[in-house]
Amino acid sequence: MNGKEQAAADQPKKQMTILQASFIGVGAMVGAGIFALLSAAGAVAGSAVWLSFLIAGAICALQGYSFAKLGSRYPTAGGMLTYLAKGFGEGHITGIVSWLFYMTGAIVAAMVATSFGGYASAVVADDDRGWAIVFAVGLVVVMTLLNVVGSTAVARVQSLIVKVVLAILSLFAIVTIMNWDPTLLNPAGYPSLREIVSSVALTFFAFLGFGVITFTAKDLPRPGRQLPRAIYLAVAIATTIYVAVSLGVFGTLTPDQVVEYGTTALAEAAKPTLGQAGYVLMVITALFSTAGAVNASLYPAAGMTRHLAAAGQFPPAFGRQIGRRAPVGLVGP
Repeated sequence: MNGKEQAAADQPKKQMTILQASFIGVGAMVGAGIFALLSAAGAVAGSAVWLSFLIAGAICALQGYSFAKLGSRYPTAGGMLTYLAKGFGEGHITGIVSWLFYMTGAIVAAMVATSFGGYASAVVADDDRGWAIVFAVGLVVVMTLLNVVGSTAVARVQSLIVKVVLAILSLFAIVTIMNWDPTLLNPAGYPSLREIVSSVALTFFAFLGFGVITFTAKDLPRPGRQLPRAIYLAVAIATTIYVAVSLGVFGTLTPDQVVEYGTTALAEAAKPTLGQAGYVLMVITALFSTAGAVNASLYPAAGMTRHLAAAGQFPPAFGRQIGRRAPVGLVGP
């Protein structure tokens, strides 16, 4: 085997599909936020929250367009960190922002894992705080090991998680919309356009996780073409789900009720038609969505670590993949 053949053999196989890459982003977006954001946005936009989500989705699509163009031009494992370096060079600004982004990912993963622990503890341990911590730590450990196994395993598990979440939320939306009270969504009862636009500052947070899709470039066979499609698909799926769920909730409950119920608003909206089964479905959704969000938050860690190592922010050893003798700084596909 000559040098070129050996190098080709050493390259990891890229087996992630467009759908799997998009599910990485959907899992990051459709996490626990949908449960908390509805009441917070409802306090500002009232029953027009669905419109707030639609506007936020449109803004996210514009940002997704930028990521798609950059991803096509620089399809690397470094994702957004590579785009930053290409724009500003590997200086202090890039280093500081890269570290902030790196640490933000860790904090977000910890926060979502804590939510998972809380839901799991409520189901099996009577809201015991100690068990909540155990479940949270256990989820982070399991998902970390999954990421160590490889991107193929991450993609398969994430696809399963997201399919379950989307199936339940789609069922919820269909059932509630079929039985809604149209008068609750009468535009005459909407607040001012200024308040609706103001609520976008809240609903836009539900879309922030889609940037992790940029890190899938290293696992896509043709990232220049497939990455933009994965980004657009993820934004479209998340926007559709958010709009449909908010229509179902605010077509069943008044804004005051949604604010009062808080994180249980989805379960309460499902009760008229699904009864106690609605509550069970929402708990299952919360467990799967938070697990998927943690998995998606941890996925970029490898690419970011190798990028930071290549830039001298980490020890050189962190720039090497396990089982390979790749040169330090190899962050491209």
